[in-house]
Amino acid sequence: MRAVAAALSGAYALLIMTVLLPWDQVECATAACVPSDADAPLFTLGFTTIALVIPTLVLMIILRAVLGLRATRDPEAGAVLAALGQTRGTAVRTAALQGLRDGFIAAGIAYVLAGAVHVAMVASVGLNPLTAGAGLWLERAVLAAVAVVALVLSHMLTAAQRPRTPVDALTADMQDDPAPRPSLKVRAMLSGGVLAASGGVIAGLAMFMRDIPRWEGGFVAMNAAGIAMITGWAGALALGLWAAVPWLRLRRGAAIALAAAAVGRDSRVGAVLDSYAGDRSRASARIVTVLAGLGFLFAALPSAETGVPLEGRQTAAIVLDGDVDASALEESYRAIPGVESVIVADAATLPDATFHSFVFAVSPDSLRGHHDALADALERHPRHVAASLTNGEVPTELLGNPRFEVDGVLPISECCDAFVNADHIDLGSPGSGFLIYATPGADLEAMNEAIDRVASDAPGVTSIGTSYLGWESSTSPWSVVVDIAVAGLVLVLPLTLLAVRAVKRRRQDDATLAALGATARTMRTATALETAAVSAYALAGGMVVGAVTRVLMTELQQGRLSLQSVAVDSPLTAGLDAVGWAAMGTVGLTGVAIMTITAFITAWATARPGGRGRTPVDQLRTKATEGVR
Repeated sequence: MRAVAAALSGAYALLIMTVLLPWDQVECATAACVPSDADAPLFTLGFTTIALVIPTLVLMIILRAVLGLRATRDPEAGAVLAALGQTRGTAVRTAALQGLRDGFIAAGIAYVLAGAVHVAMVASVGLNPLTAGAGLWLERAVLAAVAVVALVLSHMLTAAQRPRTPVDALTADMQDDPAPRPSLKVRAMLSGGVLAASGGVIAGLAMFMRDIPRWEGGFVAMNAAGIAMITGWAGALALGLWAAVPWLRLRRGAAIALAAAAVGRDSRVGAVLDSYAGDRSRASARIVTVLAGLGFLFAALPSAETGVPLEGRQTAAIVLDGDVDASALEESYRAIPGVESVIVADAATLPDATFHSFVFAVSPDSLRGHHDALADALERHPRHVAASLTNGEVPTELLGNPRFEVDGVLPISECCDAFVNADHIDLGSPGSGFLIYATPGADLEAMNEAIDRVASDAPGVTSIGTSYLGWESSTSPWSVVVDIAVAGLVLVLPLTLLAVRAVKRRRQDDATLAALGATARTMRTATALETAAVSAYALAGGMVVGAVTRVLMTELQQGRLSLQSVAVDSPLTAGLDAVGWAAMGTVGLTGVAIMTITAFITAWATARPGGRGRTPVDQLRTKATEGVR
């Protein structure tokens, strides 16, 4: 299991290092955009390191479980070393050195692979591999160290908690699931109480301090709501992982009993499944713990920002300052091949803005047919600015701006242009703005180059601001490769290993059934059906709890943001929109399929005469023979 743990840590290192590949340099090599400045990678590294806290903890839990399988399978090793005088502290230090060595090898391989991808990416667009994204090499090394630390700590925890004698290991293995301490009711009350208290604080602040200006206490209210939000997330995660997942684990027999009833309890396979439903095998317990936990985290943790969708085919947003002929420019843009339509609007450039550099004053009627949802939202909130939130925070450059006055922010799903209702808000000395939309299947690269030439050749232009939204919707070949690798490392590999270990463990439990005459085909089919039922039960249960958590936390987030003048039509709708229903279905079905197919193949392989796994009796006989020799 050391090799498996090292492979998992290396896969995790490679996954997180893909965040710091030279995406900007590759995308901007042929597009009319500017790569991020020198300070951006440092910010990305810090933000990524903070964001990796929870995934790294999850990795440590998985590594601890994988390394624990080795300790359970060969408990005599610890007992022999202890008998020879090895202290627990020495065992922990030895395990730490093993983890450090394995981690360096695994993370080093991942670092080399990420570096090869880095070189190939920048070389494919004609850039110098030694200078393009040079700082990313050191930053990826920092992220690789995160995976090494996780593996070292997992080895140390395993050595510290390892069974010291074969009797201890066998006793723990044969016992029923121990009663949770504290009880699940106490866990639910503690974590749920923290969540309820945090929600009460946010609700009270949103009700009574929403309209208080920042200089009169509003700043304190926003900070208090932010602290309550962090505390609420801690309570929600504890409620899911500390209470809900163990509850699902204790009731996994119901899923197996349902599968037995589906195939018929009178059949041989049904009878075996019925016996599985009554036992407390650690094989199915591990499946529920891992899959329910992963399903909960996948559904509960935030992903993309929510808001009003921009469903149109907007390709470019242009802001031109100076004495320009907007009508002539509109005709020039319309004449470009691939351009479907052009909307002319007043626009303002915010030179000191972090994310929202352009603000467009448009009439809702002009947006009809392109951004219907945005048009409806601007009509419902005519004094608000429609803009994306920045990592869940309100863009301060749009509130209190001296050039225009708005009552609040209306969240939209796409970064980074902002829109106001031209019928109610005056931008004050605006420039000329153009929203350009492409026809389906248009050559975006050629079209955007033509758009750029029109702007640069226009007479009277003093400054040009451009954002090419079409580049965000295009799919880079490197993105496809990375997405496939991430899916394999995050979903396929861990679930395959989990299914293999569960089937091998189930085979040891089935020694009695095999001695009673159960055929290999019956056992193989029952094992696959048990794995399918338990996997579906665990993923569905974990995702349901995670989805409820996501909806609830999104509603609390809307309450917190209301202190910063963020408009929300329906918190419940916003919460439901925040859940990735399609992604949950895809991951759930894929996970069940991987577990079932792997379980069936493993059961078939271990049942063959040449690949038959050893039973506990075989293992004891081998050890006795070796002892005689």
